Amino acid sequence: MSSKRKSRGLKGQFSRRPLPLWIVIIADVLAFGIALNVFALFHHVLPRREESLNIVSDHFQIVQAPEAEIAAPAMAPAPTPAGDAPTPEPSATPAGAAPTPKPSETPEPTEAPEKDWVGHFGQKFATRFTDGEIIKDRHSYKSDTLSVTLTQRRYNKSNIYVADIYVKDIQQFKTAFANDTFGTGQYEWPRHICKRVDAVIAVNGDNYAARQDGVVIRNGELFKNRNASMDVCVIYWDGRMETFRGRSFKAKDAIAAGAYQAWNFGPTLLDKNGAPLKHFTNTTVGDTNPRTVLGYFEPGHYCLVVVDGRSEDSVGLGFRSLAKLMSALGCKQAFNLDGGNTSMMMVGDTVISEPSEGGRASSDIIYFVP
Repeated sequence: MSSKRKSRGLKGQFSRRPLPLWIVIIADVLAFGIALNVFALFHHVLPRREESLNIVSDHFQIVQAPEAEIAAPAMAPAPTPAGDAPTPEPSATPAGAAPTPKPSETPEPTEAPEKDWVGHFGQKFATRFTDGEIIKDRHSYKSDTLSVTLTQRRYNKSNIYVADIYVKDIQQFKTAFANDTFGTGQYEWPRHICKRVDAVIAVNGDNYAARQDGVVIRNGELFKNRNASMDVCVIYWDGRMETFRGRSFKAKDAIAAGAYQAWNFGPTLLDKNGAPLKHFTNTTVGDTNPRTVLGYFEPGHYCLVVVDGRSEDSVGLGFRSLAKLMSALGCKQAFNLDGGNTSMMMVGDTVISEPSEGGRASSDIIYFVP
C-alpha cells in the first residue's frame, strides 16, 4: 500500500472516531469560561458610561401662611329681631325700568403657594459654627457652615475613626462619581476624587459601579433603578435619614418624598429606635472586616465611621459589634457601606485610616464641603 493511501486511511479513521468524553467536557468548560470572562470584561471591568434616568427630586417645600394671614370664613348676617321689619334700601333703578345687569365678576387669580428651600440647620446648630473664620487642626475643622470633629479609638481589637459632623445646609452633604462619570466599571482612587471636589472630610461610598442592579440617587438625581435587592439608605432634602429592605424600596416614591442621596449596600445596623440589630439581611460578609458606616443623629447632624481591619494591629468588626458601636455613639440610624480594601477615610486628599492592602479604587465617595 502506498504511503498516500495509508495517510488517507489514518485521516479517515481519526475523523470518524469520536473524541473521549472527558476531552469534550474540558473543552466545553474552557469555552464557557472564556465566554464568561469576555462578558465580565465588557460589562464589569471596562469603563462604560451610562445615561442617567434624569429624574430629579424636589428640594422645596410649601411655606404655610401665618395663622393671622389666613382669611376667616365669611360670617352670616345677624338675624333680625322679631317684630322689627327691615327697612328696604332705596333702589337706584326707577320704578318700572328694567334693572341694570351687574357686570360679571372676574375671580382674583390664585397665587401659587410660596415655596422655600428645605434642609437649613444654621439656627438649630448655631453654637457649632464660627462667625466666619475657619479654625482647623489635625482633629477638627470649624467654619461658619461646617463643623467636623475627628476622634480615633480602640474597640474590639480594632482601630476606629469617627468624624462627627454638623452642617448648616444639607447641600454641604455631597457625593461624587469616579472620573466625574456615572457608569459601570468607573473607578478612581478616592483621594484623587477628594482633591478634585475640595472635600473637607470624606469616605468611600457603596461602590455602585461593581453591580448591574441597584438604585443610585446622588445629589437629588435618580441615575439608576434596577431591582434593588440589598438594603437601601436614603438622605432626604430635609436632612432625614431612612433605611429600607431592598425589595420594599420604591425609588419613585422616595423621589416624590424628596430623596437627596441613596445608596444600595447595607446592611442596616440599627432598628427604628436606634437599638443595635442582632440579625442582618441581604448580606453574606458578616465576619470581621474593614468597615465604612454612615451614621445619623438628627437632620443636619451625621457621622462617618471607618474601621481598619485584616491586620495584626486591627482585626476589623463583624456586624453585631459594628451595630453596638454605632448605637454606643448615639446614632439613631446607621448604614454599612462598601468595606474590605475599599474602606478608607480622607481629610482633604490625605488618607488618615490604614486601608487593607493599601486600599483600592472605588466608584464613588461621600464627602462634606464648607
